[in-house]
Amino acid sequence: MSVAVITPTIGTDYLVQAMQSVGTKAEHWIIADGVAYANGVASRIQAHPYNQRFIVLPENTGTPTKWFRDLPYPGFFNGYRINAAIPFLISADYTIFLDEDNFFDEDHIESMVKAIEDNGWDWCYSLRKIVDKEGNFLFNDDCDSLGRWPVYKDDTDHLVDMNCYCFKTEALAQVCHSMYHPRDTLAGDRRLYLLASSSFPNFGCTGKYTVNYRLTRPDQEKWFSKGNALTMKQYKGEFPWRAE
Repeated sequence: MSVAVITPTIGTDYLVQAMQSVGTKAEHWIIADGVAYANGVASRIQAHPYNQRFIVLPENTGTPTKWFRDLPYPGFFNGYRINAAIPFLISADYTIFLDEDNFFDEDHIESMVKAIEDNGWDWCYSLRKIVDKEGNFLFNDDCDSLGRWPVYKDDTDHLVDMNCYCFKTEALAQVCHSMYHPRDTLAGDRRLYLLASSSFPNFGCTGKYTVNYRLTRPDQEKWFSKGNALTMKQYKGEFPWRAE
């Protein structure tokens, strides 16, 4: 059994913690999003060598493209174009995603793979914890990235955060293209959920909060706090997505 973790990066200081959380538990595919960032990313890998696969792209893929310039939406792809492409190059049995500003719990990778193998699923997702800029725990996300259960503000909107997915790579290769669409303002993680849940309906949630999702703006904490309070009221504190 082999696992690959994909991390698009421009070499922020957060990358070190992301790499440490993967360690030697998986092949960690580190993709520098443009030559301008190559040296900074390389220096962090050299200082913290684990089981990394280092790729440098010739140009940045996260910035707006020509297809977006006539649209009101800003058109930032972030890491979605990389996340959509790299799975075609991976030979590992399982593929997981990790943004450079987030990090995993010690048992995240193991628990994801175990959930798929024990249940015979094609893919699964975990829940996430909300942490501050320094990585300190604030609270669980019980209102947004819930997969089968809709986000609190829209009963028709289902989200799995990019960092919470784990796929059998052979299944992912059939749906990962959905994350890149040059004229669709729907974020890549939502597009992936829509196609993956319909193409491979044999999936589930681990019920564990093993992804640490870092807040970088002051307004985000207030948004999640409000959402959690409303969700708590709606479900009367009995959250069906949690593992017993």
